[in-house]
Amino acid sequence: MNRKSFAIATLLSIVTLGVPLTGCSNLLADAHYNNALTKYNEGDYEAALKFLDNAIAISDESEYYHNRGIVNSELQNFEEAIKDFDKAIEIDPEDADSYYNRAVTREELGDTEGAMSDYNDAIKYDPESEVAYLNRGILKHDQGLFREAIEDYNKAIEINPNDVKAINNRGNSKLQLDLLEESIEDFNQAAQIDPEFGLVYQNRGIPKALSGDMDGACNDWNKAVELGVKLPEQLASIDCK
Repeated sequence: MNRKSFAIATLLSIVTLGVPLTGCSNLLADAHYNNALTKYNEGDYEAALKFLDNAIAISDESEYYHNRGIVNSELQNFEEAIKDFDKAIEIDPEDADSYYNRAVTREELGDTEGAMSDYNDAIKYDPESEVAYLNRGILKHDQGLFREAIEDYNKAIEINPNDVKAINNRGNSKLQLDLLEESIEDFNQAAQIDPEFGLVYQNRGIPKALSGDMDGACNDWNKAVELGVKLPEQLASIDCK
């Protein structure tokens, strides 16, 4: 609950598996690796993990450790995932994706300081990493650094003007700064890009209510429910009849 007693939803991007490795120096390791990719895409993470174990037993490749870290994260083996990302970064100290995914995993473990450091490095080695700016912005928002969060969302939106998550989350940070009209503008933009994005309607109803537009707020909250959003108790308890 925030200081306005309204729940605000933010979205965290999930880790993504890397692309198939090409030009690997060991064909057997390459075969295990690509089998792992196939199993991962089928949702068989245990099998993917075994294939990656086999690949790593044959050859030390940063991609192998990086993707095993992702698979371990999917299996909620977060400590093991951290070790894998550590190894990937040891092999390739400029591997932006490993810094990013280690940041996501560190957040799962409650290590926000470590996550912030990793997002910083991910951006250092890949200044066009839209998701790194997005997630660092969420982390800053959660720490009450709303203006800094907005700067990160701005950068994500600069990279991808249709990043509905960044636009939505920027509206949330503006709301925390009492920039009600500006937050509504962001939520309007997000809804225009993705009319089926229910959280935008939930969030847009908040500044409308704070501005005295209860009819507009209730319309938005009803729309959110229609799109499958389960409203937080603070909003669900408001009489919109």
